[in-house]
Amino acid sequence: LNRLEAAALPSPILKRVTLVDSPGVLSGEKQRDRGYDYNGVVTWFAQHSDRILLLFDAYKLDLSDEFKDVMKLIQAYDKKVRVVLNKADGVSPQDLMRVYGALMWNVGGVIPSAEVPRVYIGSFWDRPWQNTGMLDLMEAEENDLIEDLVTMPQNNVMNKINEIARRARVVEAHTHLLAHLRAKVVAKWYGKREEQARLCTPEGLLAAYEQVQREHDLSRGDFPLPSRMASVLRAYDFTDFYKPSVERSKKLKALRELTECDIPELITRLHSVQKRRQASKASIVEGFRPLRNVRPPPP
Repeated sequence: LNRLEAAALPSPILKRVTLVDSPGVLSGEKQRDRGYDYNGVVTWFAQHSDRILLLFDAYKLDLSDEFKDVMKLIQAYDKKVRVVLNKADGVSPQDLMRVYGALMWNVGGVIPSAEVPRVYIGSFWDRPWQNTGMLDLMEAEENDLIEDLVTMPQNNVMNKINEIARRARVVEAHTHLLAHLRAKVVAKWYGKREEQARLCTPEGLLAAYEQVQREHDLSRGDFPLPSRMASVLRAYDFTDFYKPSVERSKKLKALRELTECDIPELITRLHSVQKRRQASKASIVEGFRPLRNVRPPPP
């Protein structure tokens, strides 16, 4: 944290979002002399951020080794990733098409994804326009980027609701699974250790998943990978897992009510709010356009 600095600027969009600018990526030996775990810091911010912007200059698309490492680190968060092609007015419209193609080739070679990240093309600074052949496109792209950032708090509410629902389902699946595993081992008069060893295999867990899923009407996607779960369970004694109790049953009932009643009602209310805000979206975006003091208006 002793390397972290903060700045407050009179920019309208900062009323809605907080921007975290990561240190510039380095190349060669320089990237090994930062004095802290750069990849660890990037991963932490990627986990806790709502949007990840990868910035490229139109005249500098080379990817250093460190930049490639960063892009690989955020593969797990590809739905958050947006690409910004900055200073696009520095090249002619014909060259811009070539630059865009090269950018997509470079990004696609590092982040293999079925869905290509959204790319915003523009010139995001105050300097006068250089090539105005693609001016309408760059103005429209800037509006789209502003809209994406400004509406992110509302969209993030839905993401948080979905995450709460996902975690609730995972907790329910884990609770029933551990109770099932404990019951299997406790039911053996002898050979408890052998039974636990049998269950701590991908095949044994798959059979347990199927039985628990069928008994409690759960989704297969809410269970962890059998190989990963088997390696974790080997460190525990199944007989030490919590016994079924009235208190646990009440908590599981409350958890099921959360996923089946409370969350759907919350989503319905949120949709109503979003419909009311949809009509005023244009004015909201216009109110958060950047304040430029140098760049002249479009010709």
